[in-house]
Amino acid sequence: MRFVNTTITGLLLAIIIALQFVKLPIPVLGVIINSFFIFGALYTTDKHAYVLAILTPIAAFTTGTLAAPLLPLVPVILLGNVAYIYIFARCKNSSYIMRLLFPSLLKGFFISFIGYSLLSHLNLTATLEWLIIPVLGVQFLTSALGIVLAEVLHRHIPKLHTNQ
Repeated sequence: MRFVNTTITGLLLAIIIALQFVKLPIPVLGVIINSFFIFGALYTTDKHAYVLAILTPIAAFTTGTLAAPLLPLVPVILLGNVAYIYIFARCKNSSYIMRLLFPSLLKGFFISFIGYSLLSHLNLTATLEWLIIPVLGVQFLTSALGIVLAEVLHRHIPKLHTNQ
């Protein structure tokens, strides 16, 4: 099963990178990517989903989806993605509202406020301060809709079983 999980993770990452070259609107891309994180956690393992969470912001920067001035935020986005998956995994047997809201709010607040603190430390807040509330909103919405999409996909795509 380990090889199947690794293969699925690789396929999800390849699709994520390909979608970044298509230049979809950021909210649409965000929903799809967040759904792949959660789908990865549901379909494979949390560890495999963490690989997606770690490599995706790096891929976003290298493909130009994440603008060069935002490079200092790559570690913040990366950690926000990992926290999102971690909290979802802990809530996946909870009520629908709990598993939808808690991971999404945590990710939104984490990326917005830790990111703002980092930008403040780098003296970049004057130019980017206005972004905090929109970033929080977009992160929350794309994370929540990503969970919805991932759960729909998970219900409709049969899990592979092997004898390994």
